[in-house]
Amino acid sequence: MFKSLLSKLYMMRVYSMSIRQIHWTKIYPIFTKAYKFGHLSLSQMNRLLFMSIKKNELSMSEKIIHSIEAIEAKNEKQIRERRNAQVYKALWLWKLDDIQASWAILKDLHNQGFRNTVFYGCLGFIASLALKKEEALVICQEAYDYDHTDSVILDNLGSILIDLGRTVEASEIYGQLISSNPQFVEAWYNYGRLLLVQDKSDEAKEAVYKAKTFELTGVTTIKASDLEELEKKVG
Repeated sequence: MFKSLLSKLYMMRVYSMSIRQIHWTKIYPIFTKAYKFGHLSLSQMNRLLFMSIKKNELSMSEKIIHSIEAIEAKNEKQIRERRNAQVYKALWLWKLDDIQASWAILKDLHNQGFRNTVFYGCLGFIASLALKKEEALVICQEAYDYDHTDSVILDNLGSILIDLGRTVEASEIYGQLISSNPQFVEAWYNYGRLLLVQDKSDEAKEAVYKAKTFELTGVTTIKASDLEELEKKVG
């Protein structure tokens, strides 16, 4: 009875945290305890899965993936959440340096016609690692056509354009992205890369300074060493 009561209390806290703006690091331990009681919904388990990857607790991620895959999807909502879980599984595989397995999952979802903004953000990034740059560009442009306002999709596209030397087009993308004041390190890092190529060293320094204000987490796609190297280049 005590365990049942405690479980209900955790579920009340999970619900409360689901509808309030609370930093994910405070939500994570509560969701983790609620998960152990077995009462999280599929969508909540997906949220916990993403947070576990973000926290670099990959063994926990694996347990959640197995839990989700063991649940039979009985309706459209559950099927959608199972597919969302596959997107996060692809991120988990990326963390394990298994790029080809990660790409295989995302390619299969794409072939099934699965589409949403988070999926396209992940698809574009993994494509940049698994495919030739020109092929990845096609994927990132498709993502942009799907949602031309999402910051991650914009950054994926802009980064590929920089790599291909198409700086005029990249400038257009980052003009749109930076005007929205993106709240993640990669956007400012890549913007700094673009400005450096354009010989705008002072502006590049400002971009690097801004990038350094953001936390690097388990889902950050650049390393601290990348940022340090760019900082040296801009002087």
